[in-house]
Amino acid sequence: MTHTLLQPFDPDHNAQWYPALRSADLRHQKAIGVYCGSRPVVIVRPEAGLVFALDDRCTHRQVPLSRGVVSGT
Repeated sequence: MTHTLLQPFDPDHNAQWYPALRSADLRHQKAIGVYCGSRPVVIVRPEAGLVFALDDRCTHRQVPLSRGVVSGT
């Protein structure tokens, strides 16, 4: 199996913190799609646990994860 990055890895760019949205705008069991630069990202706050961010792309169907439903953790 071969893994391919969609964008080249840039250690200087990825080592930075970027504001994406206000914490008050992210409710439990909610996913919100945002852009960090030109990269689409989904930010998720599960019912329990920490907020996390992923590429906003389903690896199976290539659709935005932000259009889905948050279930579990």
